[in-house]
Amino acid sequence: MASSRMNKLFGRHEPLPAVVEQARTSLSKLAETQPDLRDLSATTAALLRQMYLEVPVVVWSFTGEQVARKLEGGVPLLRGEHLVLDGKLLQKQFEQLGVVMETQGHPAAKPLTVAVRQGQFDVLQAAQAILLGDPTTVVTQADAQALDAELTATLLRLTLFPLLEQISSAARPLRPDDTWSNGYCPTCGAWPLLGEYRGLEQKRWLRCGLCADEWPLDRLMCFACGSRVYSDLHYLEVAGEELKQRVHTCEQCHSYIKQISTLDRLDSPALLVADVATLHLDLIAMERAYSQPQ
Repeated sequence: MASSRMNKLFGRHEPLPAVVEQARTSLSKLAETQPDLRDLSATTAALLRQMYLEVPVVVWSFTGEQVARKLEGGVPLLRGEHLVLDGKLLQKQFEQLGVVMETQGHPAAKPLTVAVRQGQFDVLQAAQAILLGDPTTVVTQADAQALDAELTATLLRLTLFPLLEQISSAARPLRPDDTWSNGYCPTCGAWPLLGEYRGLEQKRWLRCGLCADEWPLDRLMCFACGSRVYSDLHYLEVAGEELKQRVHTCEQCHSYIKQISTLDRLDSPALLVADVATLHLDLIAMERAYSQPQ
């Protein structure tokens, strides 16, 4: 306890969690092996460090019965719930992540951090809109202040990520098996960042980019529109990578999602590393006019 107080007094922090350091090491190796990802890897490593320097504990509680009732109705756990968030801490973290982006050479970061400091953009209000399933509010608020909407949404997601993953981790053991068959996250309602084919069985799991939750989904189903028409579902692959990673596409809704093969569940920081490492799959999909749902 005394050590923690001294660290705060002199501006020092506890060591980063081991999984975060491992993720940062992976990003360094990725930058060495793929020079075209050097800048993005360095930026992501710096963001990860800031994200996990000090993570407030989120107080949240649901009973198993409450969890089952909401999920059976197709409603994400946090939808409609009042989650107590510290607006000052959220704003501070958002600003610090913006400073990281500014340091890494992103020109749109400084106007965004200035707008937050001057009260022109309300981080808490934007976060609450995201949890209510209304991401368009964030875009509207950013556009009204002539801010970069994509950067705003990204920093908001990264601000919330370490907080919401606490909730998804606590809720996961309470979730009954096979009660969730939707493509959006059972905890926060966000669309998945990517999917995993796990282990020898290569069972398909989706992973949330807002709270790091995981849930299984039928391989022969579009996560976005639910189509099970075989002729609608296709793969995009890079020669030599077929067994490691691919893109699932749907001709019905023109959505796509990246799928990677893993031995086991990726921890939360490693999930963000995997997203960077598979950027080329996003580019391949978007070049063919596929997109991710908003």
